[in-house]
Amino acid sequence: MNSRKLSIGALVVVIFAAFLSYFCKYSPDMTPTVDPKYETSAPELQTVPNPKFAEGILNSNLAMVLIHSDFSDKNALALDALRTWAKEQFSQDIQYLHPVSWTVDESQNTIFSAFVANLMGPARGLLEGGIKQFLRWRVDEFHGTDAYQSFRLDYYNLFGVDPEAATLLVRYQEERAKLATEVITGLLYVITAFASCLTYYFVSKQWLCRGRLALSYGWLSVAFLYIACAWYANEVSFMVSAAVSGLIGLYLRYPVSLSFDEAGYLDVRGIEISRRVVAAVAWISLTLVGIQILTWVKSGSLMEPDPVTLLVCSATGNFFHDPSNIKKTISHVVGVIWILSSLSTLYVLKQGAPATPDLEKQLESLENTGVVR
Repeated sequence: MNSRKLSIGALVVVIFAAFLSYFCKYSPDMTPTVDPKYETSAPELQTVPNPKFAEGILNSNLAMVLIHSDFSDKNALALDALRTWAKEQFSQDIQYLHPVSWTVDESQNTIFSAFVANLMGPARGLLEGGIKQFLRWRVDEFHGTDAYQSFRLDYYNLFGVDPEAATLLVRYQEERAKLATEVITGLLYVITAFASCLTYYFVSKQWLCRGRLALSYGWLSVAFLYIACAWYANEVSFMVSAAVSGLIGLYLRYPVSLSFDEAGYLDVRGIEISRRVVAAVAWISLTLVGIQILTWVKSGSLMEPDPVTLLVCSATGNFFHDPSNIKKTISHVVGVIWILSSLSTLYVLKQGAPATPDLEKQLESLENTGVVR
């Protein structure tokens, strides 16, 4: 019955993707997240662009802030990061600020990539549109703060009051917002997967193995996330991580033991994982997640922003300054959660195996017959 339901479900999904591929066409939203008019329409920037602006960026060696303010220390780091980023862009294309055409690589060269692209295209478009609206709101709010006005003043003192400088400032924020869009999409997927596993754990009727199954679905969700990242970034490391996560999830879903019988043949038997083992695996899983978050926090920088930095910058709308204080708070929260999880895991490991409902019923029946006193 289950295999029949799966077959019918797969057939419906394929038919739905076929209709979408024939009647719909997904096209990425090219609307800018950061409104360029905020900078380019300023009265002081209505001058003739400097034709040597790109060469000046490529030949610059040191970012120096000429105006001292409450934000000068942070602005110095932010300006150096922006200058380094600009040099990389101009070294690849001297016409980076004024490209001949905008191209987006959306080619689907396999049947599976084309299937997923058509199936998820409409949902992806709606999701990206909502995220862009959120980021546009946060960036607009940040533009009205003293921190941005201080940075803006230092920026134009360093790069010159030039229309090209204004365009560069907008493009820098736009590129960071594009990276943040991808990170927010992944965060929404993680939140959805975590909420689904947590809901299954509390509402599942499979009392004995609900923790194991919820943990299994969590690892399988991580595997699907890594597959999506591998498809998008075309990196082998993501595929290796997806394979490892998938194997862990499948083993938790269908735990087996491998052994050889007397004849030398491989014997595969299904087993039941104890509550202690499930608790240990859950603690290891949470620890690995914590290590990943702390690695992002410790290794991320303005030059190469990590997902945690991009998420915090998305919330504040400030893609210039490193949110070091907030990242420290996140590190402390991760540490506290890890300590609490470790204590709860130790408590479970010290407890004996819980009595099952069937065992309790058997004991009650024996007491009623006078066998057990």
